[in-house]
Amino acid sequence: MAWNGISFSIPEPWEPAKIGKTYLLFESDAVPILEIKWNRIQGRFSAERQLRRLADRHQKKLSESLEEIPLPESWTRALKQRKDRSPEDEAVAFSWQGENIGGKGVLLYASASRTAALIQLYQKKTSDHHSVFADLLSSFQDHSADSLIPWILFDIQAQIPWVYQLTDYRFAPGEFRMNFTGKPKTSTLTLHRWGPASVLLRKGGLSRFAAERFQVPEEEMQSTRSGPYEAMEWIRKSKGWFSEIPFLRKEPHVAMGRIWHVQEKNRLLAVRMEGKGLDEGALEQVCKSFKIICIE
Repeated sequence: MAWNGISFSIPEPWEPAKIGKTYLLFESDAVPILEIKWNRIQGRFSAERQLRRLADRHQKKLSESLEEIPLPESWTRALKQRKDRSPEDEAVAFSWQGENIGGKGVLLYASASRTAALIQLYQKKTSDHHSVFADLLSSFQDHSADSLIPWILFDIQAQIPWVYQLTDYRFAPGEFRMNFTGKPKTSTLTLHRWGPASVLLRKGGLSRFAAERFQVPEEEMQSTRSGPYEAMEWIRKSKGWFSEIPFLRKEPHVAMGRIWHVQEKNRLLAVRMEGKGLDEGALEQVCKSFKIICIE
């Protein structure tokens, strides 16, 4: 899985239950099992201070005790295998135990990106999932410094230029949407995924579906391809009357998008971009990486 600058591997039965911009909670059989939080650190990083904050929060909510523990040998080996590891990185292990549930985890700090990540597994007294924790740690990566940031969740995968930051999202049955805003805030990028396509396209083809969803006249769309798939694409530029006067010329506002049908997965994918100074290459780059990777 990859989400907002980080990526890691987890067992298939674990499902995301709560999703935030820098927070993920996974469940197994409707029971919380894995929590990951991450953020950029301003100023000096102190693992002890971060653990005290965590302990205070748990004591107020669940009257739990939290303490630092020696880093298990298997975790140490796993952290050394990380692809983005730096000698200046820090790792502090901790554990806590409440009346009915406990937990064990690690606080990681990546010096290059100044990103701190808290990763912990919840554990009932009658269960034990910590045998997979070392594998999770070895796969954990921070992509903050990459030019393209990977995003993988549910059955979709994409790579987004680092200048675009996630602003909001929607994951509902039959419709996924992720909205990004560029830096500076002069452009937006949106990923769409719909299904089942066979039902959604009953009234017409891709052009009609796109026209209804994106308010783009069908006559302004062009037939194209997105990889092996048939697609419809549109580009609309708004220059204004001042574009005819040389010293008043400004970059036109561009609204463009592409929608295609992944037939073997019975899904529709679309990418939309709007802003000033955009070119078709930016749209092509995102569309090339946007894929369906599995089926529920």
